[in-house]
Amino acid sequence: LVVTDDKRTTESVLALNSPEATFVVNVVKNAFEAGQYRRIPRVIVIDFAIGRSESLQLVRALRDAHRDQQPRVQFYAIVGEDEPNPLSMYKPDLFDHVAQQPRNVAAMISEMFTEQTV
Repeated sequence: LVVTDDKRTTESVLALNSPEATFVVNVVKNAFEAGQYRRIPRVIVIDFAIGRSESLQLVRALRDAHRDQQPRVQFYAIVGEDEPNPLSMYKPDLFDHVAQQPRNVAAMISEMFTEQTV
């Protein structure tokens, strides 16, 4: 599940959905839509383009909602180049992985699932 309101990111991520893919990527635009999402994802990517405060509130709420899921849901942050301390996002109640823009989000997601299937 990818949470972003960036049009370019949305288009590139949705292009990963193909008949040959071993995974399906869904995109929602905000915290409300993420909260309404009923499937249990293996990975949740939150793009800070939705706003820093909303991103941090969302990861805490989703971690709480998915805390008993097995296998454990992995949380990824996509932060802007202007994020003062991206390493501060690596916390048990926040993100498992952090990437700074500019980063090809679609390539990152593809790499995640290639690594998990190997």
